[in-house]
Amino acid sequence: MMGHYAKLIVNYGVILLLPLWGAGCAVKSMSIVMHMDQDHKSFFETVVLPDFEKKNDVDVTVIQYKETQKSLELINENEKDIGLLEIPFGVEGQYVESGKIINFEEFMCDSVIEGVNENYIFTSNGKIDGALYFFPRKLETRLMVYRKSKVEYVRNIWRRYRDTLDSELVAVNGHGLPSNYTFENDPEHWDYYDLFVLGWIWSRQEFSGRKAPRIAHSFYNSKGMSSRFVDYVFQFGTGQNELENNRLEALADLFHWEALFTYYEIYDPSMLDGQVKNQDIYKAFQTEEVFLSFLSQSEVFELVRRKTGGSSKLFIKPVDLAFATMPFVCSVELDHYGIPERKGGKSVKTGGWWWGVPINSPDLNLSRSLIQHITSRTYQLEEGARFGILPLRRDILGSIPVIAGENWISELYFTTKKQLNYNSINQLKGGWDDTTNKIYKGLWQGVIGQKHWSYSEGGIPDREYIRGILESITPVQD
Repeated sequence: MMGHYAKLIVNYGVILLLPLWGAGCAVKSMSIVMHMDQDHKSFFETVVLPDFEKKNDVDVTVIQYKETQKSLELINENEKDIGLLEIPFGVEGQYVESGKIINFEEFMCDSVIEGVNENYIFTSNGKIDGALYFFPRKLETRLMVYRKSKVEYVRNIWRRYRDTLDSELVAVNGHGLPSNYTFENDPEHWDYYDLFVLGWIWSRQEFSGRKAPRIAHSFYNSKGMSSRFVDYVFQFGTGQNELENNRLEALADLFHWEALFTYYEIYDPSMLDGQVKNQDIYKAFQTEEVFLSFLSQSEVFELVRRKTGGSSKLFIKPVDLAFATMPFVCSVELDHYGIPERKGGKSVKTGGWWWGVPINSPDLNLSRSLIQHITSRTYQLEEGARFGILPLRRDILGSIPVIAGENWISELYFTTKKQLNYNSINQLKGGWDDTTNKIYKGLWQGVIGQKHWSYSEGGIPDREYIRGILESITPVQD
């Protein structure tokens, strides 16, 4: 704890602890390396940083990066200039092992560390071997996003289709809908059977003069797609060990559902070519072609608010938009009592970013002050309102209904917080390499996109057939 402190001075009975670094040298410039788009970069440059620069008489340059490896290269290339670095969850060990990131406890006193733990959430996850190396920057988790009016429509008519749904599903699982099935009024209680009923009915009703599938999710980004699979596996377990042990059965169940949603035309067919982007989902929500999808809270902000020329405007009216935590997972297969053979929870992967301080920061005190400035109440509120980033300060989280202002934002943050509580500490250690992502994307395109899910061409999706394909491939890296 005393590594960087060398002088103890007693002044009027008070012990002062002075740092050896930074004293007497005026730092005139510093860089902050971040993973962000141009709008977010502009926000930092024009809103967040000017007051800090003026107060500390320093110029702060924002450097953008896209790939994790690039940020490590940037540290090496600008070793004496970088004062703060944004680092993604899952690769923390790489940065610590590189020797380029300093332990916060080396340049923060005990009282400051205690204040961090008391005032911010998720700080314990920033520790490596018991030492605090990373400060929480932002958290991301997927939520269910849907149109309230369209769910209410199904809620009012689903019983008239129950017998037909039963008949359709008997051919799949030998039973039909689960025993004593009823469409849950509260989306917080939904499982995959509820999604099936919802999507099946939507696709067979006319909306705006046509019948079409109304559920879609993004597929274009392979990392996003592989994260979807990991989420499903996490819902059958509680962490990394369960991810490894349960992945085959969980993935077989997920692929079975994905195949059924495609076979029964519940999914938008444009997903089958593997090119659906988030922007496509946003547009489909706007035109009411899609009624339900799965997005993170920042993606919901992109859905509702579109940025143009540095400002933003409503892309869709959020009055009909609602949010819920992820549906419970379950198998399509039912036991002899008519109950799903395998059932899981709601816990999915928590994604996000950390702040880390390079060991060769031009001024460690200034790096610490910059973190405190960025994570202050003022800027967390402002960044949350503009970009949908969940504030990590406890004093803000406890007052979300008052702070959020608009009802949809309050509901979004409340649901995000609830999902994060379900997630607990679910982080995927080690990250995902490009090869793994391509395997996942290839599997989905091969099994679902090409409808290669049955022993007979064009037949009803068969779980054991799908499982055999998955078993021959290792989609999750060890």
